[in-house]
Amino acid sequence: KILRIDRLDSIRVKFNVSERDLAFLYKGDRVWIEFPQVPMLAFNVEGWKSRIQPSGGREDFLEAATSSTTENPRLGGPEKHPNEIPGLWAEVAVVYQAEDPITHTGTVEIRLPNPGTLLKSGAYVVGHFAVERVDVAVRVPSRAIIQRPDGVEVVYLGPAFADEGAAEIRDVIVGLRTDAYSQILSGLEPSEFVIYSGQRNLVNGQLVYVVHREGSF
Repeated sequence: KILRIDRLDSIRVKFNVSERDLAFLYKGDRVWIEFPQVPMLAFNVEGWKSRIQPSGGREDFLEAATSSTTENPRLGGPEKHPNEIPGLWAEVAVVYQAEDPITHTGTVEIRLPNPGTLLKSGAYVVGHFAVERVDVAVRVPSRAIIQRPDGVEVVYLGPAFADEGAAEIRDVIVGLRTDAYSQILSGLEPSEFVIYSGQRNLVNGQLVYVVHREGSF
């Protein structure tokens, strides 16, 4: 081979997705794409500037991906967030039916316009897919959950109506989980408050002081 000619005004981005997650992905699904190797200011050009948003991290992506809007919670162009990872919303164009028999992964393809051929062939791109969704759930910060040596997962409850009181240990069954939040299938009621910081060394019935409270009922 002497040379290769790439057409880069429109690009195809391919992701290798695990067999488990592939079953939940369909054409038209939204995906949040990040470009960690390209400076944010590089997108401050015509054709990109209106599309690129600063990545707000995995927690912000999950909130937006399961809502009815395609806006990222942290809006702002490249000139306002020069040091953040650039990203944009896209849609799944193709979910290939064949899987790799060795890695047991399938291919999901995204198609993007590429003004100014800013993105080059072989560029590194990260894609975040929301593969499962629960519309109504009891959820807690994932860091609030402690796994005991016997495998049982527990949380500590704090006082609901006072700034101090006794901590109560509670066994819970966890459903879907992310780095930010976990779904609680049983063991908690929506009106209860869990301790998500400083709970690792607690014992049942220990006196605790509430220094910060989030949530309401």
